[in-house]
Parts: sequence; structure tokens; C-alpha cells
Amino acid sequence: MRLLVISLCTQGVGVMKEHFIYYCRRFAKLADLYCVTNDNVDNSELCAIETLNVSFSRKKPLGYLSPKKYFSIKKFIKRVDPDVIFILSHHASNVILADILKPYKVVYQVHDPEPHIGTSFIEKMILQIQLKKLAKYCKKIIASAEDVKQKTLKVVKYNPNDIEVIPLAVLDNYIDDSIKPSDDDIDLLFYGKIKKYKGLDTFIEALTLLEKEDIKPKVKIVGGLNVLQVFPNIKYIPDNVSIEGFAENKLLISYIKKAKALVLPYHEATGTMAIGQAFYYGTPVIATDVGCFKEYIGDGGLICKHSDAISLANVIKDYLSDYDLQKKLSDNAKKNYVNKFNIYDITCKHIELFNKVCEGN
Repeated sequence: MRLLVISLCTQGVGVMKEHFIYYCRRFAKLADLYCVTNDNVDNSELCAIETLNVSFSRKKPLGYLSPKKYFSIKKFIKRVDPDVIFILSHHASNVILADILKPYKVVYQVHDPEPHIGTSFIEKMILQIQLKKLAKYCKKIIASAEDVKQKTLKVVKYNPNDIEVIPLAVLDNYIDDSIKPSDDDIDLLFYGKIKKYKGLDTFIEALTLLEKEDIKPKVKIVGGLNVLQVFPNIKYIPDNVSIEGFAENKLLISYIKKAKALVLPYHEATGTMAIGQAFYYGTPVIATDVGCFKEYIGDGGLICKHSDAISLANVIKDYLSDYDLQKKLSDNAKKNYVNKFNIYDITCKHIELFNKVCEGN
């Protein structure tokens, strides 16, 4: 099978770029792989037969309308003549690419069918328009969770049987058994880019409530130097909360290994790799009842009401006071990683779907 993977959402560093690289490395072992991506990903990173690099930059927004760039993509696709085209990530260029890809068998990985709070008006419009345009032409849509599938069906008219639910895999660069747990004392961990929808205001409020009961778990928030800018409603942060900036993978893994639980206090959610990653290291997850969280966590963690500090505080208190529960959830977490989130099985599911598309199923 000649597989062409397109992902132009790879500027800078971040999970979107990492997903593209590590998925493609697996795809390259299972198909004849070709890629179209931005200019900061080298073909040697992807292990593809050939990669076309096209420069798109938010600093040069007029470049998104360049006929020359789209002509080069069209010419490359025609020469490669792929059996299947997989659009792995959202990007403004997808709005124009949708018409170019119309003659081909296309599979689209849907991203945030209902944009999160804090998303700019322009980005919301782009996300909605590209989903609606691509849904007209693509043979299959991949959703990262059942919740994402249902949200997609609210936005576009599409055959539910043609939306395949495939969870987000844990990427190879987030797995390293040689790394030792951090020397830091960590009960609860949060990590990631600080966004309004991620609910850190609720998390801090819950910790403040626990402090009043003289319960002060050691908490580490990673990637959060701008917490007070994103959440100006936070007026007080307990002194048992440590806030750090970006942590490279090895340091982050050491924190995950040490933490008693990963906390995801989100107001809204779609898919996430964080749950699978925590599960690989046997770290249970405490999360809110939004998006994919219930589906992903299963019996490997605990769920509380979203945007409800009292509910979150009670779940944290019950969890930290029960060692047997922590051990049970940790064991379940490890099993859930194997059953749901390992990248070998996930990318094999992708290839199975692409083969079905090739066969017209």
C-alpha cells in the first residue's frame, strides 16, 4: 500500500509534531510511506521513502494562500499516486487542500470538533470549516475517543459507521525504563501547556479547601509559569504547590514515575496522550468527567465532577488516604496501557483501516 501522510501542524516543538514523527516511523514498517509536512521535519526523522517539505508559518499568514505551495503539493501527490492519504493533524492549509484531495481516498484524524474555551475566533472558524469540507470528501474519519465521535456528528452529517474510534498512542520518546523516579516528593502531578480549558483554577481551589482541613499533599505543576496569567481568578496558591516551567521528556518521566497520581482537572477535553503515558509507568489518574477521560481511564483511576472544587478535593482526599486503592489502581493502569495505548497496536489499527479504504470497505 502506498500511504501518504500529511501533517503541516509541526512548527516548533510539541505533541502534534511528535505524533507525526513517531506514527510515521511505525507506518514506514507497514506500508510504502510518503509524507507532506512543514519545513522543520526532515525525511530521516520519518523513515519515509520521500517527503515534501512546504513552509507554512504563522508569522507569514499570507503564505497560507500561496498558489505556488499548493501547486507543489498537488504535483507531489499526483506523482506519488497514493492508495490512501491520511491527514493526521488540523491546519489552516487543510481548508484549501480539501479540494485538491477530492479525487483521492482520504482518511482524516478529527481534532477538537467543538473548539475549547479560550480558542480564538479565527482558529474556531478554521477548525470547523476544514472538518466540514474534509467530511464531504474523506472515506473515513478517525476520532480519538467515542466522545470525539459524538461531537463530530453534531458538527457534520456523516455516516457514524465511517468514523473509527482509535485512541491516541503513547509515543516512543515518552517511554524510557532506564530513568529513575525523581528525588522530589510528589503526591500529585499536573503537566502540559497551560490553557484555560485545563481547569487549574479548580485544582488550586480544591487544594485550598484541603489545606483548610490540614491536608497538604505535595503538588507539582509543570509547564505552568503562566498560570496566573491564564487564570487571573486564582488569588491564592498554597505553599505545598510547586510550579515549574517546561520540562524535557526525561525529567518529566522521572516526575510521572514518582507521583502517586496524575491530575487532569479539565473543564473540557477531547483526546489526550497523558493518561496512557501515566499508565505505562503505573501512575493512576484523577480526572474530571469530560471528553475522553472516563473512556481512557477505565479502572485505572478516579473521576470527579468537572469545574467542581469540592468534588475534586474529596476524590483527592479519599485517594491519598487509601494505600490499597492506590496499589489497585496502579496495577490496573499498567494493564490498561497494554490493552489500549501502546503505539504498535494503535498504528496497526490505522493500517487495517487504510487497507479497508483501499478495498472500498
